[in-house]
Parts: sequence; structure tokens; C-alpha cells
Amino acid sequence: MKAIIMAGGQGKRLRPLTCNLPKPMMPIMQKPVLQYIIELLKKHGINEIGITLHYLPDEVMDYFGDGKELGVNIHYFIEQSPLGTAGSVRNAESFLDETFVVISGDALTDVNLTNILQYHKEKNAMVTIVLKKVTIPLEYGVAITDTEGRISNFIEKPGWGEIFSDKANTGIYVMEPGIFEFYNKDKKFDFSEELFPELLKSGKEIFGYVVNDYWRDIGNIEQFMKCNFDILNGYVDVDVDIDASQHQKGVWIGKNTIVSDNVKVIPPVYIGDNSEIRYGAEIGPFAVIGRNNIISEMATIKRSIIFENCYIGSGAELRGSVVSNNVQVGGGVSTFEESAIGTGSLVGEKSVVKAGVKIWPDKVIGSKTIIKTNVVWGENRCKVLFGKEGISGEINVELTPEFVSKLASAFASNLRMNSKVVVCSDYNLAAEMLKYSFVSGLISMGIEVYSAKEMTIPMLRFSTAYFKADAAVYIYCKGSNKEKVNILFIDKDGIMISRSMEKKIANSFLREDFRRTRANNFKRLRDFGECMGYYEDYIKENLCIQEIRNSGLKVAVSMENKLIKNEVKSIFSDLKIQYSIYDNYADLEGLKKEVIEKKMDFGVCISENCDKAIIIDENANIISTQMYESIKALILISVYKFKTIVAPVNSSKALKYIAKRYNCKYVKSKISERYILNEYILNEKDKNIKEVLFSYLSSTDALNIVINIINILARGKIKLSELMERIPNYILREKEIACSWDNKGKIMRSLIEENISKSIELIEGIKVNYEDAWVLIIPDSDEPICKIYAESNDEEKTDKIINEFESEIELFMKN
Repeated sequence: MKAIIMAGGQGKRLRPLTCNLPKPMMPIMQKPVLQYIIELLKKHGINEIGITLHYLPDEVMDYFGDGKELGVNIHYFIEQSPLGTAGSVRNAESFLDETFVVISGDALTDVNLTNILQYHKEKNAMVTIVLKKVTIPLEYGVAITDTEGRISNFIEKPGWGEIFSDKANTGIYVMEPGIFEFYNKDKKFDFSEELFPELLKSGKEIFGYVVNDYWRDIGNIEQFMKCNFDILNGYVDVDVDIDASQHQKGVWIGKNTIVSDNVKVIPPVYIGDNSEIRYGAEIGPFAVIGRNNIISEMATIKRSIIFENCYIGSGAELRGSVVSNNVQVGGGVSTFEESAIGTGSLVGEKSVVKAGVKIWPDKVIGSKTIIKTNVVWGENRCKVLFGKEGISGEINVELTPEFVSKLASAFASNLRMNSKVVVCSDYNLAAEMLKYSFVSGLISMGIEVYSAKEMTIPMLRFSTAYFKADAAVYIYCKGSNKEKVNILFIDKDGIMISRSMEKKIANSFLREDFRRTRANNFKRLRDFGECMGYYEDYIKENLCIQEIRNSGLKVAVSMENKLIKNEVKSIFSDLKIQYSIYDNYADLEGLKKEVIEKKMDFGVCISENCDKAIIIDENANIISTQMYESIKALILISVYKFKTIVAPVNSSKALKYIAKRYNCKYVKSKISERYILNEYILNEKDKNIKEVLFSYLSSTDALNIVINIINILARGKIKLSELMERIPNYILREKEIACSWDNKGKIMRSLIEENISKSIELIEGIKVNYEDAWVLIIPDSDEPICKIYAESNDEEKTDKIINEFESEIELFMKN
């Protein structure tokens, strides 16, 4: 039996620890993690082992040689350029002439390979994938299996709306050589994203084997530390392989190590060979100290890992930190959670390394320095950056000028050199301050920056697309909480950037791997110029202007934003629309009274950023959110002559009715703007892309919607209530239910299993269709909640469906 270990990864998320060390050589109890994998293979009778290498291959080959010292035969296969998971294994095809095991060299596991191999043979599978249930599968590929273990579908690193299983791909496979017939050698190819779907398409059997054994990928510093601590806790079946003697329960001490009198050791603790722990030091709990280290007097090491050949000064305090090889930490230094110090660095006495800070190799930190940000390069782990509306946080708490400038650099690193980016803020002074921090970060990366005067979100969307900028950023204070700021990222089409772009920005932000430009490549900050005239022309472009001017329509308008108020006055006056401004923005009852008393044709309350509106008809009835979405669809059909209606999965069935009534194509979509726009571009073939784009942008602009409602009423000489009668009034409800991050994957899997006999859609989230109703469950990406949407033509029935699924989710969580 043979095995191939994939050990070519660079371990970017583990930097600075992996700057001089391949990820599979990361030490766990003074042994590389790769050695634990080799020992596991040998334990299950697999002695012929191939190792694929790419990053710093000599480090691995020099350490393991031909494998004779470990009782195995090792063969090396070096990639000149990255070939992907499947490509790297194909590179060893000449070696893999029988059933073989594929396993990652940068994960710690004690899986029973003997049982897995037996299962593979019993199933007569082409591929068997080892799966493990995980609480939050966002960073893994997940597999959907039937009752016999047969895999039917894969989703690689799913979003919350795509979590249909909590069975994660561990990267451990049993394979037959026949897989090599399905892809070419020396080409980049991936198992999960390319080979496995191809095998399924060709009718080959792929089975999943779910294990309860220990498995953890050391993908980042947090996971690496947990691997070490899991061994100390006895969670991993590798106790016999720990290279030290257990002096007392939970305390392992290596050869030639000196532990002085009056040292306090709190289990669990590991201290490696030839180390010295001096008088009065406190070690543990959860301390891992490698070979040849000196821990000076009165130093305390808790929940921390120290590699080899390090000096920790007297009175130093390490809390939740990782210290790489050959590091000197001065006396009185304090380091905090998930900080990491790279190889060969020196931290001067009485300095403080704040939580999450990474210090790159060979750096010198002066005495009494407080290090709050990464030194040169690093990977600073933080919460998920992007929510539903860009990035948000409290001013000068979460969103500081330093943070925003770094964020701008991360954004710029994912744009082409010399890209043109528009940056705009609202009238709030804090937002304006952060705007210039963002501008500074962009300029430092060689981006051509245009500073825009105050605009609303729809104005900026239009201007970005109209003036052909490469991207735009809008910084604004949302709602009544002026202490909280949102940063919205807009792409060249004027819509919010895609989720994949968000991930790229987040990864660049965490790694701080920025391509700083030279001084002679800096661009001057430019003014974006006046856009209001273009914006007003754009709004009026498709209107029946004469009919509106002759209609005598009267509208009551409420808004808080002075800029929108000026636009309303300008456009309404030009179109001879009679209007009254109702200044109490938050008072809907007052606006309804205004409509009735002044005999207005309708009233409207426009949100501060002009992206939403509440409409009130001439009888003071509030138009529901789903009816508002239906109005937008009617505008696309009647004003912009669309022949397609794209309905996000959480939209009302009324859209389907409208599409049928107007003989339009009805297309379902994910909720993201990018997916919706792409569907319109794909299906509106009679229009050019620019025409489709600007028409779609119009539907995201509340002011544009209001004026087009006036357009339809004037053209058709009808009342708003009559227009509403053309739309079926379904009862759509939305509810949030508390759900921990750990439970989201389990709940989605359980809901699929419980409702498998019903009509289910998995476009985004889980949608269960009934004859005259539907329910949709989507895990929220920002908060530990799940959202339940339900719709029917009966209020009581809609509430009943929501309550049933709420009870079902609560029951899953209890169990």
C-alpha cells in the first residue's frame, strides 16, 4: 500500500511563522506536523510514501531524507510551479500504480486508515473522501451524501446561504489510479472544484466516510495553537509518540532539561530537550516550550508556544502567543493573545506586543515600545470584515484612521495598477475624516483617486458607471447612530462588489501583503467634479415629461438628507409636480395625515441614503415592502421595456404573477446584486449591456422609483391604489431566530433531511415550496441568527409556517 502526502503549501495564513519554514514543518511538541502524518501511515502498514513539495522543499528533504530513520521509504515529487491538489498528485503518477491514500501534510489527525481502506474496497469506489462534521464549515469544502454514503454534490468554501451540509472534506482520500484518466499532467487542477465534479458527471462512484476521530488543519495561528493544546489535553491518540517523559500527569519534560527550584508548573505543559527554566518562573497551563530555550527568572508563560533556541527575559509575560525560532524577548516584555514573533527577531525590554500583532522575521523592536500593528508584514486575525452592507464599526474604536488606511491598501492591492477610484462620504464629519484616511491608503498603492463631493449612494452608483471609474467607495454614518460608520465598496458597474472580491480584500487585509508603489508613481488627488446635472438628466431620460407636467399630480415628500431634498425640489419643479415637504422624517402617521388633509396623490418617505422608500397611497395606506419590490418590477417592464423579471430567492410570488401577466421571462436568482444583474444581462439580449446596467441601477434608487411611479400614474391617468390592484397582495413575513455560529451548519443539514420529501430549492439557503406558499431559511452572515422568510395568500397561514420552522430550528438546537 502506498500514500502520497501533499506538503507543498506556503502557509501564508501562518506567517510570519512560515516565512522561513514550510507549513508541514511547523513544530508540534518539537516534531514537525508532517512527522505525525508519516508515523500515522506507518502505524497502518503504509511504508511506501511519496511527498509532493513546492515551497522551501530542501527544508523537508534535509529533515526526513529517505525516511529510513522513521522506518519508511520516502519519495519526493517537486512542483516547479503550483499544480493544485490534483495536479500535484498527478505529478507522482509513476509512483501511484495501485490503490493509494492521499493525505495533507499540514493537518494533525489520528484517523483509522485501516478502517477507511476497508470501507473503500467494500464500496468498490473510485474515490473515498474522509469527512468530518464541523460546526462552521465556511473555510472547508462540504459534501452532500445519501444514506449509503454516496456523495452527490460538493460546495467549496460555502457562504452562509450555501451551507447544505456540515460534513467537511478533510483532504484525506483513498483513490484508484484510474483517476488520472480524467485530467492531464503538468496542469493546475483541483480535486474538489474540478476532478470530483468531473468524476460524478462521468458516473464514477465517490463515497464519503464520516469519522469521529481527531482532525484539525493548522491553517492559521489559532488552529496551530489548538493542535498543540489538544495534544496536551489528550484529545489526540499520539501520546506514545510525544518525544518526552511524563514526569507527572500532564507534564512532559525532554532530555537534559533543567527546571530550577521554585518554578511553578501548572499542567498541562510540555518542555523540550536542553531547555532551562530559571528560578521563580511560572509555566502553564497550556505552555509548549521547544528545544534549547531559556526561560529567565520570574517569567510567566501561559497558553503560549515557543519554538527553539529562544531567550525569554526575566519578568516577561507571554499570554496566548507564539514565538518562532531564535527569538530574543527582553525582560519585562508582555505579549498577548495570538501575537506571533518571527524567526530571529528581538523585542526590547518592557515592550508590549498587543493582541493579534505579528512581527516579521529578523526585526528589532526598541525598548519600551508598544506594538499595536504588524511590523512590516503579517497576518492579523480579526472578525469577519464584510457584512451585508460593506464594513461597519464604531468610529475610532473599530474603524480608526489606521484601520481604514490599511483597508484601502488591501482594496487597492486587488485592483489593477493605475485604476481610477472615486471616494465619497456623506456630510458627517467623522465619515469625512475616514474618507481622507482611505484616500491616503489608495494613493500609497499608486491608485488614481477622485474625491467626490457629498452624494447619495444611488448618485455614486450612477456616477461610477457613467464616468467609467474602476471602483468607488462610499463612507457614511447610518441612521440615527452617528457613532457608527459604514464603508460601502462599489465595482465598476455601480453595484456592490462580489463576495469573492470581499474575500480577496479580507485576505489581503489580514496578510498585509501590499504592493507599495514608488514615490515617482504617486498620483495627485483629483476632484470628481459636479455630477448632479448628469444625474438629473439620467433620471428624466425615460419619462413622459409632457404628460407629467400636465398631470397635476401632488406628492407629499419626507426626507432627512438635505441633498435629496434639494434634488426633489429641482426635479419636481422642472417637471411641474406639486409637492409639499414634510419635515418630521420619523413620523409616518404625520405623513399619512398630510396626504389626506392636502389631498395628495401619494406620499413618500425617502431614506437618508436614498436606497429605500416607504410609499403611502392616496388613501393613506402604506405600501408593503414586497409591493414596493413589485412596483420596481413594473417600472422595469413598462418604463425600461424589460422582457425579463429576475426574482431573488426571498422575493414575493407577486413577481412571478407580474412576469406572466406581461408575458415576461421569470428567472430565479441569489440575493446578491451581482447575481441579479448578471441574470438581466444574460436574458435581456435585445439591449446592450450599458442599457441594462443603467436601467437596473435605476431600480436601486428610491428617488428614481418615486419619479417613475409619477411617470406611470401620469401616463396611465390612474391612482396609485389602482396601480396596486394590478398586483396580487401576498403576505410575506420575515423573522429572525437566535442561532449560534456553531449550530448553523447542523441546522441547515437537518432541515434538508427533515424536508427531503418536499419541493426544495437550494439556490441560496433552503427554500421549501408548497402548493400556495413557501418558506426560506438563510443563516445570517453578520450575526448569530437565522432568517426565516415565509409567504402565502393568507396572513394566518404565513405566520403558522414561520412558527413551525422556528420550532423546528429550536428543537434542533436543543438536541
